[in-house]
Amino acid sequence: AAGNCPGTPFLVTVTVNPRPSIQNLTATTCSGQPFTVTPLNGGSQIVPAGTTYSWGIPTVTGGMTGGAAGSGTSITGTLTNPQSTPQTATYTVTPVSGSCTGQPFTVIVTVNSGSSIQNETRIICSAGTFSVDPSANPLNVLPAGVLYTWTVAANANVSGQSNQPVGQPLISQTLTNLTNTVQTVLYTVTPSLGGSCSGGSFTVTVTVNPKPGIPAQVATICSGSSFTVSPLNGPPTTIVPAGTTYTWTVAPNTNVIGQGDEPSPQPSISQTLTNQTNTVQTVVYTVTPVSGAAGNCPGTPFLVTVTVNPRPSIQNLTATTCSGQPFTVTPLNG
Repeated sequence: AAGNCPGTPFLVTVTVNPRPSIQNLTATTCSGQPFTVTPLNGGSQIVPAGTTYSWGIPTVTGGMTGGAAGSGTSITGTLTNPQSTPQTATYTVTPVSGSCTGQPFTVIVTVNSGSSIQNETRIICSAGTFSVDPSANPLNVLPAGVLYTWTVAANANVSGQSNQPVGQPLISQTLTNLTNTVQTVLYTVTPSLGGSCSGGSFTVTVTVNPKPGIPAQVATICSGSSFTVSPLNGPPTTIVPAGTTYTWTVAPNTNVIGQGDEPSPQPSISQTLTNQTNTVQTVVYTVTPVSGAAGNCPGTPFLVTVTVNPRPSIQNLTATTCSGQPFTVTPLNG
C-alpha cells in the first residue's frame, strides 16, 4: 500500500524438531526379574536421539505386584507374578524429544510364572529310592511342566548321589548307606519355569537309614548244646546297625530236635540242638535282619548253617568173664 516497492529478499529458517512416533511394544520377562524396553528408530518408528519416556502405574492381571510409575531413557520395571500361569502388565508410555511430545504408546509385558516351593524332607532305607514331586504339595506355587536341576552336597558315606544338570520332572535318586549309622544327603534344587526363567532354589534333605548287610554265618556245636550267632559290624562286607534284630525260618532236619522258626525279633540267633544220630548233622536257618531303631529297615536274608556234632550217649552195660580172663565191652550204636 506504501508504493508497492520490492525490498531486498531475506531468509526465514524454520527448524522442525522430530516428534517421537512409536508403535505399541511387547516384552517378556520372568517373575521377580527386571525387564527393559528401549524403542529403536527405523521403519515406521521415529525415535529421535535422546528421547526420554515417562509412564504411570501399569494395569496388571493376576494380582501382580511391583508395577510402578517411572521415567528414563528406557522403559524398565520388575514385576512379581504370584500365579502359576503367565500374567501381563500394560504400561502407557509418553515419549518426549526435546520440546516435542509424541503420542502415547503401550508396552505390554508378559511376566512368566514364578515359583514358591517349600523345602522337603524324605526318609528312606539304604538302597531305597526317594522321590519328590513339588506339584503334589498344595502350599507350592509353580507353573505346569516345571523341570528341576540340582546339586548335591557330597556325603562320602553314601553312594548313588549325583548332580543333575538336565531338567527332570521329579527329584529322585537311589541312595545306599555304606555305614551302620544314619546318614543325610542335602540337595539344592533349582526349578526351570520355561524359557529362560528359573525359580528360587529350595532344598531336599534325605535321611538314609542303614540297612543290615550280613554274609552267611556258620556255627559248630556238640549235640545238646546251644549255639549263638551275633553278627558284628565290619564294613564294607558286614553292616550291622545298633539294635539290629533277627527273625528266622529253619529247613527241618528230622535227625535233629530243638530247631524251630522264630517270628519274634531277637537280638541274636540262638537255639539248643540235639543230634539224634551218631553222624554229623547240619541245620540251616534263613535269617532276616532288621535295623530296629535306625529306621526299622529289613536287610537281605542270610543263612546260618549250624553243624551239630554227635555226642555219645551210652546206657550202663554189664559183662561176665572168668577170673583171670580178659573181657571186652564194645558199645554199639542203636
